[in-house]
Amino acid sequence: MPRTAEIIAVGSELLDGGVTNTNAAFLSRLLTAAGVEVLYHTTVDDDAARLEKAVTIARGRAELLVFTGGLGPTYDDMTKTAVCAALDTPLVFHPEVVEDMRRYFDRVFRREMPECDMQQAYLPEGCTVFRNPVGTAPGCVFTAGKTTAALLPGVPHECRYMAEHCLLPWLEQVRGQTVRSHTLHIFGLTEPQVQELLSDLLRQEADLTLSPFALPGEVSLPLSARADDEAACEARMAPVLAEVRARLGAYLYGVDVSGLEETVLTLCRERGLTVAEKGKHFDGSQIEKGEVIAWSKDKYNLFRQQVKDSFVADCAMAVLKALENCISKEKFIEKMKQFGWNVNWTDKRKHITFQNQDGKKVRDSNLSKTFHLDISKEGLENEFNGNYERVRAEAERTNGADEELAGYYRQVEAACEGAGGVTGASDGRERRVTGEKSEDERVYPEISGKDTQAENGKTEAILRESRNARRNSEIKRRNSSFDNRTVRNAEAESIASEEQRRSEEQKRLEEQERARAARRRNKRRSGPEL
Repeated sequence: MPRTAEIIAVGSELLDGGVTNTNAAFLSRLLTAAGVEVLYHTTVDDDAARLEKAVTIARGRAELLVFTGGLGPTYDDMTKTAVCAALDTPLVFHPEVVEDMRRYFDRVFRREMPECDMQQAYLPEGCTVFRNPVGTAPGCVFTAGKTTAALLPGVPHECRYMAEHCLLPWLEQVRGQTVRSHTLHIFGLTEPQVQELLSDLLRQEADLTLSPFALPGEVSLPLSARADDEAACEARMAPVLAEVRARLGAYLYGVDVSGLEETVLTLCRERGLTVAEKGKHFDGSQIEKGEVIAWSKDKYNLFRQQVKDSFVADCAMAVLKALENCISKEKFIEKMKQFGWNVNWTDKRKHITFQNQDGKKVRDSNLSKTFHLDISKEGLENEFNGNYERVRAEAERTNGADEELAGYYRQVEAACEGAGGVTGASDGRERRVTGEKSEDERVYPEISGKDTQAENGKTEAILRESRNARRNSEIKRRNSSFDNRTVRNAEAESIASEEQRRSEEQKRLEEQERARAARRRNKRRSGPEL
Protein backbone atom coordinates (compact mmCIF):
# COMPACT_ATOMS: atom_id res chain seq x y z
CA MET A 1 0.00 0.00 0.00
CA PRO A 2 1.59 3.31 -1.08
CA ARG A 3 1.66 5.94 1.67
CA THR A 4 2.84 9.00 -0.29
CA ALA A 5 1.64 10.37 -3.61
CA GLU A 6 2.31 12.99 -6.25
CA ILE A 7 -0.41 14.19 -8.61
CA ILE A 8 0.81 15.03 -12.12
CA ALA A 9 -1.64 16.85 -14.42
CA VAL A 10 -0.83 16.78 -18.14
CA GLY A 11 -2.10 19.41 -20.59
CA SER A 12 -0.92 22.68 -22.10
CA GLU A 13 -4.36 24.18 -21.45
CA LEU A 14 -3.71 23.93 -17.71
CA LEU A 15 -0.62 26.13 -17.97
CA ASP A 16 -1.93 28.86 -20.27
CA GLY A 17 -4.88 29.59 -18.00
CA GLY A 18 -7.55 28.24 -20.32
CA VAL A 19 -8.65 25.44 -17.97
CA THR A 20 -8.63 25.25 -14.18
CA ASN A 21 -7.08 22.12 -12.69
CA THR A 22 -9.98 20.93 -10.54
CA ASN A 23 -8.88 17.29 -10.74
CA ALA A 24 -5.86 17.88 -8.49
CA ALA A 25 -7.95 19.25 -5.62
CA PHE A 26 -10.46 16.41 -5.88
CA LEU A 27 -7.78 13.71 -6.00
CA SER A 28 -5.96 15.25 -3.04
CA ARG A 29 -9.09 15.00 -0.90
CA LEU A 30 -9.78 11.44 -2.05
CA LEU A 31 -6.21 10.22 -1.43
CA THR A 32 -5.96 11.96 1.92
CA ALA A 33 -9.20 10.33 3.03
CA ALA A 34 -7.79 6.98 1.90
CA GLY A 35 -4.71 7.44 4.07
CA VAL A 36 -2.30 8.44 1.31
CA GLU A 37 -0.34 11.63 1.99
CA VAL A 38 -0.14 13.89 -1.07
CA LEU A 39 3.29 15.53 -1.16
CA TYR A 40 3.42 17.32 -4.52
CA HIS A 41 1.29 18.71 -7.31
CA THR A 42 2.94 18.93 -10.74
CA THR A 43 1.58 20.26 -14.04
CA VAL A 44 3.31 19.48 -17.35
CA ASP A 45 2.45 20.62 -20.86
CA ASP A 46 1.92 18.30 -23.82
CA ASP A 47 5.60 17.54 -24.32
CA ALA A 48 6.88 13.95 -24.06
CA ALA A 49 10.44 14.86 -23.04
CA ARG A 50 9.37 17.16 -20.22
CA LEU A 51 6.80 14.63 -19.01
CA GLU A 52 9.45 11.86 -18.87
CA LYS A 53 11.69 14.15 -16.86
CA ALA A 54 8.83 14.95 -14.46
CA VAL A 55 8.16 11.21 -13.99
CA THR A 56 11.84 10.56 -13.24
CA ILE A 57 11.84 13.28 -10.58
CA ALA A 58 8.51 12.20 -9.06
CA ARG A 59 9.40 8.50 -8.70
CA GLY A 60 12.27 9.49 -6.42
CA ARG A 61 10.07 11.32 -3.91
CA ALA A 62 6.65 9.57 -3.90
CA GLU A 63 5.42 5.98 -3.97
CA LEU A 64 2.20 6.61 -5.93
CA LEU A 65 2.10 8.76 -9.08
CA VAL A 66 -1.39 9.74 -10.19
CA PHE A 67 -1.60 11.12 -13.75
CA THR A 68 -4.62 12.95 -15.21
CA GLY A 69 -5.05 13.85 -18.87
CA GLY A 70 -3.35 12.85 -22.09
CA LEU A 71 -5.08 9.48 -22.58
CA GLY A 72 -7.11 10.43 -25.65
CA PRO A 73 -6.64 9.50 -29.33
CA THR A 74 -5.19 12.79 -30.61
CA TYR A 75 -1.59 13.49 -31.55
CA ASP A 76 -0.82 15.44 -28.35
CA ASP A 77 -2.08 12.67 -26.01
CA MET A 78 1.25 11.04 -25.08
CA THR A 79 0.89 10.38 -21.34
CA LYS A 80 0.94 6.58 -21.68
CA THR A 81 3.96 6.48 -23.97
CA ALA A 82 5.97 8.98 -21.91
CA VAL A 83 5.17 7.35 -18.55
CA CYS A 84 5.90 3.83 -19.84
CA ALA A 85 9.16 5.04 -21.36
CA ALA A 86 10.24 6.60 -18.06
CA LEU A 87 9.24 3.48 -16.08
CA ASP A 88 10.59 1.05 -18.68
CA THR A 89 7.24 -0.70 -19.21
CA PRO A 90 5.94 -1.71 -22.68
CA LEU A 91 2.45 -1.02 -24.02
CA VAL A 92 0.28 -3.99 -25.01
CA PHE A 93 -3.06 -4.27 -26.80
CA HIS A 94 -6.22 -4.97 -24.71
CA PRO A 95 -9.09 -6.21 -26.95
CA GLU A 96 -11.68 -5.98 -24.14
CA VAL A 97 -11.14 -2.22 -24.09
CA VAL A 98 -11.97 -2.01 -27.80
CA GLU A 99 -15.35 -3.66 -27.20
CA ASP A 100 -16.11 -1.18 -24.43
CA MET A 101 -15.32 1.77 -26.69
CA ARG A 102 -17.40 0.37 -29.57
CA ARG A 103 -20.41 -0.05 -27.29
CA TYR A 104 -19.97 3.51 -25.97
CA PHE A 105 -19.86 4.98 -29.48
CA ASP A 106 -22.91 2.97 -30.50
CA ARG A 107 -24.88 3.97 -27.37
CA VAL A 108 -23.91 7.64 -27.09
CA PHE A 109 -22.83 8.84 -30.54
CA ARG A 110 -24.93 6.42 -32.63
CA ARG A 111 -22.03 5.81 -35.02
CA GLU A 112 -19.03 3.55 -35.49
CA MET A 113 -15.84 4.14 -33.55
CA PRO A 114 -13.11 5.92 -35.56
CA GLU A 115 -9.95 3.94 -36.18
CA CYS A 116 -7.84 6.60 -34.44
CA ASP A 117 -9.49 5.66 -31.13
CA MET A 118 -7.94 2.20 -31.39
CA GLN A 119 -4.71 3.50 -29.83
CA GLN A 120 -6.57 4.00 -26.54
CA ALA A 121 -6.65 0.20 -26.19
CA TYR A 122 -2.85 0.08 -25.77
CA LEU A 123 -2.10 0.06 -22.03
CA PRO A 124 0.96 -0.79 -19.86
CA GLU A 125 1.84 -4.45 -19.63
CA GLY A 126 0.54 -6.16 -16.48
CA CYS A 127 -1.72 -3.25 -15.51
CA THR A 128 -5.15 -3.36 -13.86
CA VAL A 129 -7.56 -1.85 -16.38
CA PHE A 130 -10.06 0.78 -15.16
CA ARG A 131 -13.19 0.53 -17.32
CA ASN A 132 -14.74 3.88 -18.32
CA PRO A 133 -18.54 3.72 -18.77
CA VAL A 134 -18.83 7.54 -18.87
CA GLY A 135 -16.26 8.11 -21.65
CA THR A 136 -14.00 6.46 -24.18
CA ALA A 137 -10.51 6.64 -22.63
CA PRO A 138 -9.81 3.77 -20.20
CA GLY A 139 -7.53 4.18 -17.18
CA CYS A 140 -5.23 1.80 -15.40
CA VAL A 141 -2.84 1.26 -12.51
CA PHE A 142 0.45 -0.67 -12.63
CA THR A 143 3.63 -1.10 -10.62
CA ALA A 144 7.19 -0.72 -11.89
CA GLY A 145 9.78 -1.50 -9.22
CA LYS A 146 8.91 0.54 -6.12
CA THR A 147 6.72 3.00 -8.05
CA THR A 148 2.98 2.64 -8.59
CA ALA A 149 1.44 4.71 -11.39
CA ALA A 150 -2.28 5.39 -11.93
CA LEU A 151 -3.44 6.83 -15.27
CA LEU A 152 -6.81 8.66 -15.21
CA PRO A 153 -8.65 10.68 -17.89
CA GLY A 154 -8.42 14.46 -17.83
CA VAL A 155 -12.14 15.17 -18.35
CA PRO A 156 -13.30 16.11 -14.81
CA HIS A 157 -16.42 13.94 -14.60
CA GLU A 158 -14.56 10.94 -16.06
CA CYS A 159 -11.62 11.47 -13.69
CA ARG A 160 -13.89 11.66 -10.63
CA TYR A 161 -15.91 8.61 -11.62
CA MET A 162 -12.78 6.51 -12.20
CA ALA A 163 -11.10 7.72 -9.02
CA GLU A 164 -14.12 6.90 -6.84
CA HIS A 165 -15.17 3.63 -8.51
CA CYS A 166 -11.79 2.21 -9.58
CA LEU A 167 -8.76 3.81 -7.90
CA LEU A 168 -10.20 4.02 -4.38
CA PRO A 169 -11.43 0.38 -4.34
CA TRP A 170 -8.02 -0.70 -5.68
CA LEU A 171 -6.26 1.15 -2.82
CA GLU A 172 -8.60 -0.47 -0.29
CA GLN A 173 -7.96 -3.90 -1.79
CA VAL A 174 -4.20 -3.41 -1.68
CA ARG A 175 -4.29 -2.17 1.89
CA GLY A 176 -6.85 -4.74 2.99
CA GLN A 177 -9.01 -2.10 4.68
CA THR A 178 -12.11 -0.07 3.87
CA VAL A 179 -12.09 3.75 3.81
CA ARG A 180 -15.23 5.79 4.31
CA SER A 181 -15.67 9.54 4.73
CA HIS A 182 -18.23 12.29 5.34
CA THR A 183 -18.01 15.98 4.47
CA LEU A 184 -19.38 18.43 7.04
CA HIS A 185 -20.48 21.88 5.82
CA ILE A 186 -20.21 24.90 8.13
CA PHE A 187 -21.68 28.36 7.55
CA GLY A 188 -21.21 31.46 9.70
CA LEU A 189 -17.75 30.63 11.06
CA THR A 190 -14.31 31.22 9.63
CA GLU A 191 -11.69 28.50 9.38
CA PRO A 192 -9.69 29.85 12.40
CA GLN A 193 -12.89 29.88 14.48
CA VAL A 194 -13.62 26.27 13.53
CA GLN A 195 -10.08 25.25 14.45
CA GLU A 196 -10.42 26.98 17.82
CA LEU A 197 -13.69 25.20 18.63
CA LEU A 198 -12.45 21.78 17.46
CA SER A 199 -8.75 22.03 18.31
CA ASP A 200 -8.59 18.78 20.31
CA LEU A 201 -10.51 16.86 17.60
CA LEU A 202 -8.35 18.00 14.67
CA ARG A 203 -5.78 15.28 14.97
CA GLN A 204 -4.17 13.03 12.40
CA GLU A 205 -4.51 9.45 13.56
CA ALA A 206 -3.72 6.23 11.75
CA ASP A 207 -7.37 5.37 11.26
CA LEU A 208 -9.14 8.75 11.54
CA THR A 209 -8.62 12.19 10.00
CA LEU A 210 -10.52 15.47 10.52
CA SER A 211 -9.21 18.66 8.93
CA PRO A 212 -11.07 21.84 7.87
CA PHE A 213 -10.43 23.99 4.82
CA ALA A 214 -12.07 27.19 3.64
CA LEU A 215 -14.41 27.46 0.64
CA PRO A 216 -16.13 30.57 -0.76
CA GLY A 217 -18.69 31.54 1.88
CA GLU A 218 -18.29 28.47 4.07
CA VAL A 219 -15.91 25.97 5.68
CA SER A 220 -15.68 22.31 4.65
CA LEU A 221 -14.74 19.71 7.26
CA PRO A 222 -13.93 16.23 5.81
CA LEU A 223 -14.07 13.33 8.28
CA SER A 224 -12.67 9.93 7.19
CA ALA A 225 -11.93 6.62 8.84
CA ARG A 226 -10.26 3.32 7.91
CA ALA A 227 -11.36 -0.05 9.27
CA ASP A 228 -11.98 -3.65 8.29
CA ASP A 229 -15.41 -2.95 6.82
CA GLU A 230 -17.92 -0.15 6.23
CA ALA A 231 -19.79 -0.67 9.51
CA ALA A 232 -16.56 -0.40 11.48
CA CYS A 233 -15.72 2.86 9.68
CA GLU A 234 -19.10 4.35 10.53
CA ALA A 235 -18.76 3.25 14.16
CA ARG A 236 -15.34 4.88 14.35
CA MET A 237 -16.65 8.20 12.98
CA ALA A 238 -19.96 8.30 14.92
CA PRO A 239 -18.68 9.72 18.27
CA VAL A 240 -16.53 12.34 16.52
CA LEU A 241 -19.45 13.43 14.35
CA ALA A 242 -21.73 13.71 17.39
CA GLU A 243 -19.16 15.83 19.24
CA VAL A 244 -18.74 18.15 16.24
CA ARG A 245 -22.52 18.61 16.04
CA ALA A 246 -22.69 19.45 19.75
CA ARG A 247 -19.93 22.05 19.55
CA LEU A 248 -20.91 23.77 16.32
CA GLY A 249 -24.69 23.64 16.72
CA ALA A 250 -26.58 25.49 14.01
CA TYR A 251 -23.35 26.50 12.27
CA LEU A 252 -23.17 22.92 10.96
CA TYR A 253 -25.86 23.10 8.28
CA GLY A 254 -25.36 19.80 6.48
CA VAL A 255 -23.44 16.56 6.04
CA ASP A 256 -22.68 15.23 2.55
CA VAL A 257 -24.80 17.88 0.83
CA SER A 258 -23.93 19.65 -2.41
CA GLY A 259 -23.99 23.11 -0.87
CA LEU A 260 -25.89 25.83 0.94
CA GLU A 261 -28.38 26.38 -1.91
CA GLU A 262 -29.64 22.79 -1.81
CA THR A 263 -30.03 22.92 1.96
CA VAL A 264 -32.05 26.16 1.85
CA LEU A 265 -34.37 24.81 -0.84
CA THR A 266 -34.89 21.57 1.08
CA LEU A 267 -35.79 23.44 4.26
CA CYS A 268 -38.20 25.67 2.33
CA ARG A 269 -39.95 22.66 0.82
CA GLU A 270 -40.32 21.03 4.23
CA ARG A 271 -41.92 24.19 5.65
CA GLY A 272 -44.08 25.03 2.63
CA LEU A 273 -42.15 28.24 1.99
CA THR A 274 -41.17 29.89 -1.28
CA VAL A 275 -38.04 31.72 -2.29
CA ALA A 276 -37.63 35.11 -4.00
CA GLU A 277 -34.33 36.34 -5.33
CA LYS A 278 -33.58 40.02 -4.78
CA GLY A 279 -34.71 42.11 -7.73
CA LYS A 280 -36.96 39.40 -9.18
CA HIS A 281 -40.49 38.15 -8.63
CA PHE A 282 -41.61 34.55 -8.50
CA ASP A 283 -44.94 32.90 -9.08
CA GLY A 284 -45.40 31.81 -5.47
CA SER A 285 -45.79 28.13 -6.30
CA GLN A 286 -44.15 25.47 -4.17
CA ILE A 287 -40.55 24.72 -5.09
CA GLU A 288 -40.09 21.44 -6.92
CA LYS A 289 -36.78 19.62 -7.49
CA GLY A 290 -34.79 22.54 -6.14
CA GLU A 291 -35.84 24.88 -8.94
CA VAL A 292 -37.30 28.38 -8.79
CA ILE A 293 -39.11 29.81 -11.81
CA ALA A 294 -38.44 33.53 -12.28
CA TRP A 295 -41.12 35.96 -13.46
CA SER A 296 -40.77 36.91 -17.12
CA LYS A 297 -42.72 38.79 -19.79
CA ASP A 298 -44.51 35.63 -20.87
CA LYS A 299 -45.77 35.01 -17.33
CA TYR A 300 -47.04 38.42 -16.31
CA ASN A 301 -50.56 36.95 -15.99
CA LEU A 302 -49.36 35.48 -12.70
CA PHE A 303 -49.70 38.94 -11.21
CA ARG A 304 -53.30 39.10 -12.37
CA GLN A 305 -54.08 35.86 -10.60
CA GLN A 306 -52.37 36.73 -7.35
CA VAL A 307 -52.13 40.24 -5.89
CA LYS A 308 -48.60 41.45 -5.29
CA ASP A 309 -47.88 44.40 -3.00
CA SER A 310 -45.30 45.86 -5.34
CA PHE A 311 -45.72 49.18 -7.15
CA VAL A 312 -42.86 48.13 -9.43
CA ALA A 313 -44.86 45.08 -10.51
CA ASP A 314 -47.95 47.27 -10.97
CA CYS A 315 -45.94 49.56 -13.22
CA ALA A 316 -44.69 46.61 -15.26
CA MET A 317 -48.25 45.35 -15.71
CA ALA A 318 -49.40 48.81 -16.80
CA VAL A 319 -46.58 49.04 -19.34
CA LEU A 320 -47.41 45.63 -20.82
CA LYS A 321 -51.10 46.53 -21.08
CA ALA A 322 -50.36 49.91 -22.65
CA LEU A 323 -48.06 48.35 -25.24
CA GLU A 324 -50.85 46.16 -26.62
CA ASN A 325 -51.51 47.45 -30.17
CA CYS A 326 -49.93 50.80 -29.27
CA ILE A 327 -48.32 52.44 -32.33
CA SER A 328 -46.97 55.76 -31.05
CA LYS A 329 -45.31 57.41 -28.09
CA GLU A 330 -48.27 59.75 -27.53
CA LYS A 331 -50.77 56.88 -27.40
CA PHE A 332 -48.53 55.01 -24.98
CA ILE A 333 -48.34 58.00 -22.62
CA GLU A 334 -52.11 58.43 -22.85
CA LYS A 335 -52.77 54.77 -22.02
CA MET A 336 -50.34 54.83 -19.10
CA LYS A 337 -52.16 57.86 -17.72
CA GLN A 338 -55.42 55.91 -17.90
CA PHE A 339 -53.77 53.19 -15.80
CA GLY A 340 -52.70 55.75 -13.19
CA TRP A 341 -49.09 56.33 -14.26
CA ASN A 342 -47.62 59.59 -15.53
CA VAL A 343 -44.75 59.18 -17.99
CA ASN A 344 -41.76 61.53 -18.16
CA TRP A 345 -40.29 60.87 -21.61
CA THR A 346 -38.11 63.67 -22.99
CA ASP A 347 -35.16 63.77 -25.36
CA LYS A 348 -33.01 65.54 -22.76
CA ARG A 349 -33.17 62.58 -20.35
CA LYS A 350 -31.65 59.20 -21.04
CA HIS A 351 -34.25 57.21 -19.08
CA ILE A 352 -38.04 57.12 -18.97
CA THR A 353 -39.59 57.71 -15.54
CA PHE A 354 -43.02 56.46 -14.46
CA GLN A 355 -44.83 57.97 -11.45
CA ASN A 356 -48.09 56.79 -9.89
CA GLN A 357 -50.67 58.78 -7.97
CA ASP A 358 -48.89 58.06 -4.67
CA GLY A 359 -45.71 59.66 -5.95
CA LYS A 360 -43.84 56.35 -6.35
CA LYS A 361 -41.33 56.55 -9.20
CA VAL A 362 -39.98 53.74 -11.36
CA ARG A 363 -37.32 54.05 -14.04
CA ASP A 364 -37.28 52.06 -17.25
CA SER A 365 -33.93 50.53 -16.31
CA ASN A 366 -35.47 49.20 -13.06
CA LEU A 367 -38.21 47.44 -15.01
CA SER A 368 -35.70 46.02 -17.48
CA LYS A 369 -33.44 44.54 -14.79
CA THR A 370 -36.27 43.32 -12.56
CA PHE A 371 -38.53 41.71 -15.13
CA HIS A 372 -36.14 41.16 -18.06
CA LEU A 373 -38.19 43.44 -20.31
CA ASP A 374 -36.81 45.73 -23.00
CA ILE A 375 -38.30 48.88 -21.46
CA SER A 376 -36.20 51.69 -22.93
CA LYS A 377 -36.70 54.43 -25.47
CA GLU A 378 -35.28 52.34 -28.25
CA GLY A 379 -37.12 49.21 -27.15
CA LEU A 380 -40.50 50.94 -26.95
CA GLU A 381 -39.99 52.63 -30.33
CA ASN A 382 -39.27 49.23 -31.84
CA GLU A 383 -42.44 47.91 -30.22
CA PHE A 384 -44.46 50.80 -31.67
CA ASN A 385 -43.03 50.22 -35.14
CA GLY A 386 -43.80 46.51 -34.93
CA ASN A 387 -47.40 47.16 -33.89
CA TYR A 388 -47.76 49.72 -36.67
CA GLU A 389 -46.55 47.25 -39.28
CA ARG A 390 -48.94 44.60 -37.97
CA VAL A 391 -51.91 47.00 -38.17
CA ARG A 392 -50.98 48.01 -41.71
CA ALA A 393 -50.57 44.38 -42.81
CA GLU A 394 -53.94 43.50 -41.27
CA ALA A 395 -55.58 46.41 -43.08
CA GLU A 396 -54.12 45.27 -46.39
CA ARG A 397 -55.34 41.74 -45.79
CA THR A 398 -58.83 43.05 -44.94
CA ASN A 399 -58.97 45.12 -48.13
CA GLY A 400 -58.05 42.04 -50.15
CA ALA A 401 -60.74 40.04 -48.36
CA ASP A 402 -63.32 42.78 -49.16
CA GLU A 403 -62.52 42.51 -52.85
CA GLU A 404 -62.91 38.73 -52.73
CA LEU A 405 -66.23 39.05 -50.92
CA ALA A 406 -67.44 41.63 -53.41
CA GLY A 407 -66.66 39.24 -56.29
CA TYR A 408 -68.35 36.39 -54.51
CA TYR A 409 -71.38 38.60 -53.81
CA ARG A 410 -71.69 39.43 -57.49
CA GLN A 411 -71.67 35.73 -58.29
CA VAL A 412 -74.40 35.12 -55.72
CA GLU A 413 -76.52 37.93 -57.19
CA ALA A 414 -76.10 36.44 -60.64
CA ALA A 415 -77.11 33.03 -59.32
CA CYS A 416 -80.17 34.54 -57.64
CA GLU A 417 -81.21 36.26 -60.84
CA GLY A 418 -80.84 32.97 -62.70
CA ALA A 419 -83.09 31.28 -60.14
CA GLY A 420 -85.88 33.80 -60.59
CA GLY A 421 -84.67 36.76 -58.53
CA VAL A 422 -84.83 37.51 -54.89
CA THR A 423 -88.22 39.13 -55.08
CA GLY A 424 -89.71 36.32 -57.07
CA ALA A 425 -88.45 33.78 -54.64
CA SER A 426 -89.89 35.73 -51.76
CA ASP A 427 -93.25 36.10 -53.47
CA GLY A 428 -93.22 32.41 -54.26
CA ARG A 429 -92.86 31.63 -50.60
CA GLU A 430 -95.83 33.87 -49.76
CA ARG A 431 -97.99 32.28 -52.46
CA ARG A 432 -97.15 28.82 -51.19
CA VAL A 433 -98.31 29.89 -47.77
CA THR A 434 -101.66 31.20 -49.06
CA GLY A 435 -102.12 28.36 -51.52
CA GLU A 436 -101.92 30.59 -54.65
CA LYS A 437 -100.10 29.11 -57.65
CA SER A 438 -97.02 30.80 -59.03
CA GLU A 439 -96.73 32.08 -62.58
CA ASP A 440 -94.55 29.13 -63.56
CA GLU A 441 -97.15 26.72 -62.18
CA ARG A 442 -99.89 28.45 -64.20
CA VAL A 443 -97.93 28.53 -67.44
CA TYR A 444 -96.41 25.09 -67.03
CA PRO A 445 -98.97 23.01 -65.18
CA GLU A 446 -97.07 19.83 -66.09
CA ILE A 447 -94.29 20.74 -63.62
CA SER A 448 -94.70 18.49 -60.64
CA GLY A 449 -94.91 19.81 -57.12
CA LYS A 450 -91.84 17.81 -56.25
CA ASP A 451 -89.68 19.60 -58.84
CA THR A 452 -91.02 22.94 -57.72
CA GLN A 453 -90.14 22.23 -54.11
CA ALA A 454 -86.61 21.16 -55.07
CA GLU A 455 -86.10 24.34 -57.09
CA ASN A 456 -87.46 26.48 -54.26
CA GLY A 457 -85.10 24.74 -51.82
CA LYS A 458 -82.13 25.58 -53.99
CA THR A 459 -83.31 29.18 -54.27
CA GLU A 460 -83.70 29.49 -50.51
CA ALA A 461 -80.19 28.09 -49.94
CA ILE A 462 -78.77 30.63 -52.40
CA LEU A 463 -80.67 33.41 -50.67
CA ARG A 464 -79.39 32.41 -47.23
CA GLU A 465 -75.84 32.27 -48.56
CA SER A 466 -76.33 35.66 -50.16
CA ARG A 467 -77.58 37.23 -46.93
CA ASN A 468 -74.69 35.76 -44.95
CA ALA A 469 -72.20 36.96 -47.52
CA ARG A 470 -73.73 40.43 -47.48
CA ARG A 471 -73.63 40.55 -43.66
CA ASN A 472 -70.01 39.35 -43.49
CA SER A 473 -69.00 41.78 -46.19
CA GLU A 474 -70.54 44.65 -44.27
CA ILE A 475 -68.72 43.63 -41.07
CA LYS A 476 -65.42 43.32 -42.92
CA ARG A 477 -65.98 46.69 -44.57
CA ARG A 478 -66.60 48.39 -41.22
CA ASN A 479 -63.48 46.74 -39.72
CA SER A 480 -61.44 47.73 -42.73
CA SER A 481 -62.65 51.30 -42.43
CA PHE A 482 -61.67 51.34 -38.76
CA ASP A 483 -58.23 49.89 -39.51
CA ASN A 484 -57.70 52.43 -42.27
CA ARG A 485 -58.59 55.22 -39.88
CA THR A 486 -56.16 53.70 -37.33
CA VAL A 487 -53.37 53.65 -39.88
CA ARG A 488 -54.10 57.23 -40.98
CA ASN A 489 -54.20 58.37 -37.34
CA ALA A 490 -50.93 56.55 -36.69
CA GLU A 491 -49.31 58.25 -39.65
CA ALA A 492 -50.57 61.63 -38.49
CA GLU A 493 -49.35 60.99 -34.95
CA SER A 494 -45.99 59.85 -36.25
CA ILE A 495 -45.64 63.01 -38.34
CA ALA A 496 -46.69 65.20 -35.39
CA SER A 497 -44.24 63.37 -33.11
CA GLU A 498 -41.41 63.87 -35.59
CA GLU A 499 -42.24 67.57 -35.97
CA GLN A 500 -42.34 67.97 -32.18
CA ARG A 501 -38.98 66.24 -31.87
CA ARG A 502 -37.46 68.49 -34.50
CA SER A 503 -38.90 71.54 -32.78
CA GLU A 504 -37.43 70.50 -29.42
CA GLU A 505 -34.08 69.77 -31.06
CA GLN A 506 -34.09 73.21 -32.70
CA LYS A 507 -34.88 74.86 -29.37
CA ARG A 508 -32.05 72.96 -27.70
CA LEU A 509 -29.58 74.08 -30.39
CA GLU A 510 -30.73 77.68 -30.08
CA GLU A 511 -30.26 77.55 -26.30
CA GLN A 512 -26.76 76.18 -26.72
CA GLU A 513 -25.91 78.91 -29.23
CA ARG A 514 -27.24 81.63 -26.90
CA ALA A 515 -25.19 80.16 -24.04
CA ARG A 516 -22.01 80.16 -26.14
CA ALA A 517 -22.65 83.74 -27.26
CA ALA A 518 -23.13 84.81 -23.63
CA ARG A 519 -19.85 83.16 -22.64
CA ARG A 520 -18.03 84.96 -25.46
CA ARG A 521 -19.48 88.34 -24.41
CA ASN A 522 -18.46 87.77 -20.79
CA LYS A 523 -14.98 86.82 -21.87
CA ARG A 524 -14.58 90.00 -23.97
CA ARG A 525 -15.89 92.20 -21.15
CA SER A 526 -13.59 90.78 -18.52
CA GLY A 527 -10.38 91.26 -20.56
CA PRO A 528 -6.89 90.96 -19.10
CA GLU A 529 -6.14 92.60 -15.77
CA LEU A 530 -3.59 95.44 -15.70
